[in-house]
Amino acid sequence: METARLLQHDAMKHNTSQGHDATILADAQKGIERRRADLGISDTTPQDAPHGANASEDDAQPLSHANGTGNASQGTSGGETAPDDWAEVDQAIAHQRKTEKEVGPSYRETLIDDCECVVVAFEKVDVAKVFGKPKWIVHFRVVEGLWKELPLIRGYNPPKSLWFSPHHSLAKDYLAVTGLRLRSLPKRISPRGFLGSFLRDVWVEAETHVVNRRMVVEKGKKSRWVETPAEEHYSTISRLVRRVEGTPRVLQRRSS
Repeated sequence: METARLLQHDAMKHNTSQGHDATILADAQKGIERRRADLGISDTTPQDAPHGANASEDDAQPLSHANGTGNASQGTSGGETAPDDWAEVDQAIAHQRKTEKEVGPSYRETLIDDCECVVVAFEKVDVAKVFGKPKWIVHFRVVEGLWKELPLIRGYNPPKSLWFSPHHSLAKDYLAVTGLRLRSLPKRISPRGFLGSFLRDVWVEAETHVVNRRMVVEKGKKSRWVETPAEEHYSTISRLVRRVEGTPRVLQRRSS
């Protein structure tokens, strides 16, 4: 069951990657055409061919790859030297791919079975609005095991007052990680500062949950949940179970 799910998920990501590469190439081609138009280079005039009167197969690749010069020796009317835009396009594509590699996959691409325990590390927190209500979206990264490096998120409802109910999900996770009861929220502290006080510098064990539905809100009608297609399913963290490694900053300050 688990292997089949992973194979299906990998196939969907492969198809997405192929479509994304095609989009990059299409955008690059449009950029080349706009650049050639700005330079007054015609695709149909023989004397405007990059390598003389007859265009060759080298016309389909960057000039810097073909002659190693980085500048076209011919190409503009009047015999002026045209700057080579191919190198700029190559550089833009390389930069985009490097950026995507550094950013990594989206949490919506992570699919792990329900109630699976994984070890994660805190990365960042975003403050967002979901259906008009504030939400703290905490980003984690799996640090070991089969799903290493995959992103996961955990959503929290911000406290409505400085005092916490012991049943609040933040209070439960705080207790699981630090062993301390969370009674109140420190004054004048940001979500990043508060969450970092007990989630930074530690690895924690978390339990996963598969999101297989979404809420639909229609004007004048009651909101309702609808099932989503299998390719749109993704995993989140349902709760933090225990601290595996490290010492939370809030405990570091107590011991110093």
